[in-house]
Amino acid sequence: MMNLDMIKQLDVGLQEYSSRLRDDFKISPPESNELATGIRREIQQLDNQARHALQSEPPLSTTDRILLLNDFVNWWRTSPGTPANNIGQVMALNYFCFVYLGESHLKKLRKCARSAR
Repeated sequence: MMNLDMIKQLDVGLQEYSSRLRDDFKISPPESNELATGIRREIQQLDNQARHALQSEPPLSTTDRILLLNDFVNWWRTSPGTPANNIGQVMALNYFCFVYLGESHLKKLRKCARSAR
């Protein structure tokens, strides 16, 4: 699991989109300001079988994906000469998080969350 500092950094980075999360996805204000923390909390509340299903046979292991995400975020934060609001970086981060990493893990997480209810 990602360390708490990284989760907090993701929370802060995603706060820019909190109003859109509230409007488009009906996520309440507290949750929209701490989206990464909320996802982490939901994963921790899954039973062992659901957690195992999340980690079973991904194209990349969960550890590898977390390392890649950490590397990407560190690159993003330390790239010289590029402003933090650079549209290319935002597009790359969105693709990386929601398409590349999401292909297996977010879809599996959705299935696990449905079966846990």
